[in-house]
Amino acid sequence: EARRAQDRARTTQALLEASRAFGASIDEEAVRERLATHLAEAAKGEAVIWDGSRAFTHPRGRNLPADLISDVEALEAAAPPDGVMTIVGGDWRARPLRAGGERLGVAAWRALSPQAPEAEAASLVDVLIDLGAGAIVRARLSEGQAEIQALARTEQLRNALLSSISHDLRTPLAAILASASS
Repeated sequence: EARRAQDRARTTQALLEASRAFGASIDEEAVRERLATHLAEAAKGEAVIWDGSRAFTHPRGRNLPADLISDVEALEAAAPPDGVMTIVGGDWRARPLRAGGERLGVAAWRALSPQAPEAEAASLVDVLIDLGAGAIVRARLSEGQAEIQALARTEQLRNALLSSISHDLRTPLAAILASASS
């Protein structure tokens, strides 16, 4: 019981740290890097987050087997159900990153110890992947909001400039019309 309580406390601490890290990130790449780190720690091994064009790995700079890259690309393209899939001879596990029906990539991980992950660790991995997917969507929304705000400011400046120019042109035109009519 004491060991289970310690495991639950570690799981809760890991989730708290991950949610804080994801909450502090507004950049999608930073979220993906942090997700790879937290996923590797939860699996007690290594992790890869694939975004469709590049891989975010933990440990960083890790060379990935060609089989893994092709299997992850196939998993992303096939869009299987949200269940965990086993790839590359059974040592890697993968799951699509999805939030709100949108495909965000693939998360792949493997434990470095030969033992199968405990149920607590497996559920932690699932929750981390879902938290990461939500953080990626939030980062995209923040980026979109920043673009909209920039466009709104640009439109305000354009309107102010046109208003100023039209006012500057109206004054001499009024004087010319008045002198022409007199």
